Amino acid sequence: MERLIRKYSYFIITILLVISLALTACSRTDDFELGSAYENGFLDVAPDSPFLPYIAYVYENNYMRGPDDSHFEPLKEFNVASAMAMLCNLNNTLLREGATFPDTEPWYVTYIDYALKHKILDKEVSNYEASITRGKFCQMLVNAVPGKMLPSINKVDDGAIPDVSMERDDAEAIYTMYRAGIFSGTDQMMNFKPDSKIARQEVAAAITRVMASSMRTKFKLTLGKDSVKTVEPKEKKAKDNEYFTDAAFIGNSLVDGLKLFSGLTTADYYSKTGLSVYNVKDEVLGEMEGKKYHKVYIELGINEITFEEDYFKRLYSEMIDAIREIQPSTDVYIMSLLPVTAEESVSSTSFNKENIQKYNKILRKLAGEKGCYYLDVYSALVNEEGNLPSDMSWDGIHLTAEGYGMWENYIRTHYE
Repeated sequence: MERLIRKYSYFIITILLVISLALTACSRTDDFELGSAYENGFLDVAPDSPFLPYIAYVYENNYMRGPDDSHFEPLKEFNVASAMAMLCNLNNTLLREGATFPDTEPWYVTYIDYALKHKILDKEVSNYEASITRGKFCQMLVNAVPGKMLPSINKVDDGAIPDVSMERDDAEAIYTMYRAGIFSGTDQMMNFKPDSKIARQEVAAAITRVMASSMRTKFKLTLGKDSVKTVEPKEKKAKDNEYFTDAAFIGNSLVDGLKLFSGLTTADYYSKTGLSVYNVKDEVLGEMEGKKYHKVYIELGINEITFEEDYFKRLYSEMIDAIREIQPSTDVYIMSLLPVTAEESVSSTSFNKENIQKYNKILRKLAGEKGCYYLDVYSALVNEEGNLPSDMSWDGIHLTAEGYGMWENYIRTHYE
């Protein structure tokens, strides 16, 4: 009966909520229910969307609205002005400040003084209409919400979020949000992608978890030796070339061959003969600026096989950081070193099975530490003796067309 009454009261509730945000002082702050006022839903929010409960909550409590009654624009990037206005209203309600925000031109000017006074913003912003990053939104949200509303419910060690260094200006805010269960990462490795833009549906989730504590996520993220999780994608249905239109491949002459002999023709390639983690930043990364990739595949290490191990790992780690700086929304796939033939392994003191396996262990562990996916191409290409079959290489190291085809198939069928 209650749901039936609420259903017929939908328009009255909506009008009352719009009259004043102050009414949201009576909003639920410690429970959650998908109310009947949302039953008709938004046309652009799928019924099975994991963000549906959060969108329903912020809509019913008047924290967020869409451009009209039928749309929410869940994937649209949130901008600084919208974040400032929403968080000013939220802070005003939580603290019962009683502030009013008269109309101004542009519309967001009315919120600037309040945001600065209450330290939601630490300083004025040069472009309020620019999309806000996930890290900046975290900082503003922490500043807008009383600390007692963000108790730590999760053990998250300093430095445990793979892509959030404690040296970052926004690190304290991000770690506060992880510990409070407001955010828990964007993938299986719990990366936060602090420099990528935040979508409206993600904002809805964060606000819901702040206001409805029962919706917070519980987990543990520590730096213990057994806590590093390396994610190796399992075999799935092969992706077609459309999937790789937002992908980039970085590597040495082996990747040159992948470009020439595989069918992965829609991806971009940043490869050169002799490329290594030592010179990759100077040689190719600059060419990626101004472009947007959601997947970056790396095949590097064979030219560095004589490097001291810790030095190699440090340079590889710095390269990943540099990639994420210019491609903040990307998923990074570290590909293993490829095997060599038995003949090459026996005759070479550098390019042999033992060294390659040793470096692949380093890469697998590094993938877990840096929150990257690890593609074990090595295992897909070796024979029973652990070597590259002789008929799949023309020089013991580089592949034939057949070998590149097997590598291509592995990439197409292993993804997240």
